Amino acid sequence: IKAKIVSNKDKTISFVITDLKERSVFKNLGIKKGDQIIEINSQKIKNFSVVMNLFSQIKDLKNLSLKVKRKDFSIQTLNYKTY
Repeated sequence: IKAKIVSNKDKTISFVITDLKERSVFKNLGIKKGDQIIEINSQKIKNFSVVMNLFSQIKDLKNLSLKVKRKDFSIQTLNYKTY
């Protein structure tokens, strides 16, 4: 996955997805190129290190919720659960 960081007016950050590998976990979650990730697990993103730590553990997480803004500006919440 490749993404660019966006600084928001409320001093949080978000990520615009610029590239996805075809068989990545993120693609399986429903993330698309151009999506802007604005929240992770119902929390606004305060800094880059929190995101990198979470994404490094993504395969071990039991629950993951990503709020994304699509290219058409619609907002969707993508939920991932392992059983």
